[in-house]
Amino acid sequence: MCGISLVVDSSRQQVEARLELMLQSQRHRGPDGVGQTVCECMKGTWVGLGHNRLAILDLTLAGAQPMTSWDGQHTLIFNGEIYNYIEIARELALPRDETGRCVGDSRVLVEAIARWGPDVFRQLHGMWALACLNHKTGQILISRDRFGIKPLYLWTDGHQLLLSSEVKAILSASNRRFELNRAACGRYVAYGLLDTDLSTMFGDICAFPPSHFALIDPSRPATMPLNRYWAPPEQCTRLGTDADADELRTRLTSSISMHLRSDVPVGILLSGGIDSSAVAGIATRLCGAQVATALSVVSDDASLDESRFIDDMANYAGIKTTKVNVSDDPMELLNTVSDATWANDQPLCALSDVSHFMLMRLARSLGLKVLLSGQGSDEQFGGYNKFFYFYLKQLLQHGNLLAATTLVARALARSDVLREFRLGEAVRYIGSSKLATAGLIHSSNQNLLAEPIGAGRTYSERERRDFSALSLPALLHYEDRMSMWNSIEVRVPFLDHRLVELSLSLSPHSKFACGRPKSILRRALVDLVPESIRLRRDKKGFGIPESKWIGTTFRPAFDEMLRSDMRASNLGVLDQSGVQAGYHRHLHGKSIPNGRQLMRVLLLERFLERFSQHIDGA
Repeated sequence: MCGISLVVDSSRQQVEARLELMLQSQRHRGPDGVGQTVCECMKGTWVGLGHNRLAILDLTLAGAQPMTSWDGQHTLIFNGEIYNYIEIARELALPRDETGRCVGDSRVLVEAIARWGPDVFRQLHGMWALACLNHKTGQILISRDRFGIKPLYLWTDGHQLLLSSEVKAILSASNRRFELNRAACGRYVAYGLLDTDLSTMFGDICAFPPSHFALIDPSRPATMPLNRYWAPPEQCTRLGTDADADELRTRLTSSISMHLRSDVPVGILLSGGIDSSAVAGIATRLCGAQVATALSVVSDDASLDESRFIDDMANYAGIKTTKVNVSDDPMELLNTVSDATWANDQPLCALSDVSHFMLMRLARSLGLKVLLSGQGSDEQFGGYNKFFYFYLKQLLQHGNLLAATTLVARALARSDVLREFRLGEAVRYIGSSKLATAGLIHSSNQNLLAEPIGAGRTYSERERRDFSALSLPALLHYEDRMSMWNSIEVRVPFLDHRLVELSLSLSPHSKFACGRPKSILRRALVDLVPESIRLRRDKKGFGIPESKWIGTTFRPAFDEMLRSDMRASNLGVLDQSGVQAGYHRHLHGKSIPNGRQLMRVLLLERFLERFSQHIDGA
């Protein structure tokens, strides 16, 4: 896990100066070493490759980057981990070191690229963002992992190219201001959407797409032909049989086994839910005491606290837990928003991101460098309550009244999914855009908004949208930034492509068969987690009572924001009078706008304040 930087320009001096700025802005991503190389890849075209190192595998200097292949033809900068590097090294017949150990994954990767070229990406199990210069052809190979776990951003004006792990590196090196992406800001406030496409909050800076690679001619950086090397399955061909549940267990166990490969201690993010508990249960069964500790967020609010389930899992697996109580000081959370926002390069998804930021800070103080997370499971197995309604809608549309009635009856008996319905959240999926935006959006920005997110034509279509655009990308974004700001690598074993290919080919029925979301996953986890967790009725996650604090602890912050000229209003994103009216409606108990929307207004203002020097008109 690291930070990478690349600069292409006609001036060596410009390349060196900009590369240094980018490395400085990403030093938090790699405190264990910094490396750079600058060369003339074509006549009159210079390329700079930079790397901030967080040493996880092969802690010696042999793992330092930029790394050149043994034939001298390829130089690599790489952020991420290749979990099957041992198997690939064996296939390449790479020599072992003097102790008999396999070389690190960076060495394996650059030699695999030298041998197989872009075909290597289909063979990799892992997370990565990389750039590799071919000294013979002058071309630069760029690639990103299948799900976009690792970030990669780029900007070009047609003559020069900047590429980096974080947007702030491009902001620091480009020496210019960028137009604010008003449409993205509006979608964020109205619907809570971030990272739904390749655009960023800064015009002209975009993300490189997951599951793709490109071969770039440095003399023409604006020309970037994209090639897809992986795509998710489109058909639900599995019915959720016992054999499917067994295969699910096998693939998840294999993934976690590979994700435990590390030369530094590994911990676990444990929420008390079934996903993180599955990771903890399998990891401790595989390696026992080698799992250093579990980190958890708890709350004084009984409706959000998961201490009971965290303790159940910790006792079951025999692991130590360290907890952060986010209710101890809500103002500490609010006062940390600015720093967390700078780390995030965009507005925070919610205030719970700050609690994650603080949890990562704690992990660093405990000496941890690697944490396993349960991220990515909800989008695959119908884990969010909304998926229950999407499936119910599909059954009713197809006239399957008996199946729909059975689903509802089982849900009432075995889960809280119906009891947890909230109208204020449902407006994201139903109704008009006017209802969903609750009068908050500036009139000049209304036409840039799409209609509410919707339920999709079929359950499977909607599931894939969440996986590729509406949910998972934003979660991966904040988890990477909150952790890497604290020099922590978070690994996501549910996002092994072998597991995803299985999960997305399962029928919707298999995910709700017992009346609980994630039915088939629960079947696969028998004896790996306590029954109190495997058969849980409710779903919480890393929640905090921000809606309660809006009208109490945070009221002075809202009053101050509404008394001043809001940047979001001046930039044509929000209607300040509409925000003020919406805030007062919320104080009087109205469900629209909901507390999360209002919290996003405040978080957007904090983003615009922190990044004002990089935004036109801010």
